[in-house]
Amino acid sequence: MHSIWAGTLGFGLVSIPVRLYPATEDRAPHFRHLHRDCGTPMKYLKWCPRCDRKLEPEDVIRGYQYQRGRFVPVSDEDLRHLPLPTARRIDILQFVPLREVDPIYYHKPYFIAPGQGGERAYVLLLRVLRDLSVGALAKVALRAREWLATIRPYRRVLVLETMQFADEVRSPDAVPGVPDEDIAVTGPEMETARMLVEALCGSFRPEQYRSEYRRALDELVRRKVEGREFVQPEEAPPVAVPDLLEALQVSLAQLQRKEAPGGGSKDSSQGG
Repeated sequence: MHSIWAGTLGFGLVSIPVRLYPATEDRAPHFRHLHRDCGTPMKYLKWCPRCDRKLEPEDVIRGYQYQRGRFVPVSDEDLRHLPLPTARRIDILQFVPLREVDPIYYHKPYFIAPGQGGERAYVLLLRVLRDLSVGALAKVALRAREWLATIRPYRRVLVLETMQFADEVRSPDAVPGVPDEDIAVTGPEMETARMLVEALCGSFRPEQYRSEYRRALDELVRRKVEGREFVQPEEAPPVAVPDLLEALQVSLAQLQRKEAPGGGSKDSSQGG
């Protein structure tokens, strides 16, 4: 595993040398665009529409649009000399209960590992955050921008999770078609919905779930490579229900039959 950032983590007057490592990996299928006639992968050319010619890598510079159609060039050297204290330092701003941080702000997690000489301070911070059930709010410059971030314990390590700033999260008031919460629902509808949700409640065990899309795509590719026909499974016909209450009641009855002896467990279709 290769680190993507090295610097220090500021904890009061304590400075801990640290490195960041990606905590997740992209396992989603990726496709290439091919020429239909010969099957060759496409190449994308950088093209200047004004000069009407292909550009080489040395012809391309970075530009920031400050007005419509007007750009100012920004070099790597300019970015390296930005007056950011967070360029090589993670500054802890305050500590907050993690339950107060809405997940909509979270962006991407990174494992934090201590550098040489920082092990004791690292373990100290890890234990204190775990004992108090709080996380640290911090700032860090990463991936060509500055991020707000949380630092929290995860098993044996600290995790830094980059976050959106408040002005980057759109207001839900702008979402069209969202109904008012004062729409009337009946007592039986509410009670049956509550029973259905409670029946489906359980502990979060992420290892129980697999990507059915990825499994099906792997099977499709395997059959195509072998020159075999891909078999599309038949979809179960939808159950027709006349209203909301009956839909809830049918759902609850199906779940109860599935959990009955001989009916199979409710996790039976979650693996892949």
